Amino acid sequence: MNAPEIDFRYSRVYLGQLLGANPNDELDELDGKLSDYAKRCVAFWEPYRTSVPRKIAEISGINWREQEITCYIVGRHNSFSDPLSMKAYKDGNEFVDTLIHELIHRLFLQEPEKGREVFAWIKEKYGAESRLTRNHIPVHAIYANLYMDVFGKERLEQRKKAESEGSENKDYARSWEIVDKEGYNSIVSRIKALAQGSL
Repeated sequence: MNAPEIDFRYSRVYLGQLLGANPNDELDELDGKLSDYAKRCVAFWEPYRTSVPRKIAEISGINWREQEITCYIVGRHNSFSDPLSMKAYKDGNEFVDTLIHELIHRLFLQEPEKGREVFAWIKEKYGAESRLTRNHIPVHAIYANLYMDVFGKERLEQRKKAESEGSENKDYARSWEIVDKEGYNSIVSRIKALAQGSL
């Protein structure tokens, strides 16, 4: 299985668009810091750059189409999957944990037909749940499988807690509740079967 290379970069133009009107003073302050941070991201990701993307593909049954993914470093702005954009976290582990989460989202985006199959099943089974909760059930199931195999239960539990705290994260917390109740293995097995067309 292939693993896409990730090109970490800071783009003043891109971050300026995210920040909105007249961001120049803030960008002047961030230019050097975020350019340097992008270089640190290479070191954060290096131990996992091949093994983790391959493991995500193996667990999900979905191969990576992309050979290279540009990852924009966006300072205090939220992280998201497309275009792949990462907040500048103080802790390298938190950066890696969030990057993995966004890469799982991205895997479904770059294989839209397989993604539609998976999310149609999720909607059918969990239609009463919010869209944000439904969108995270397959992500969290794959994430849990990966973390149990690669990082261990303690780090997985830390991530679940971090993602679930606060009223703004109730949909994420609900997704984790469902994954824990159903069992990540059960959900992952169904995702893989749907992705490989064996259902």
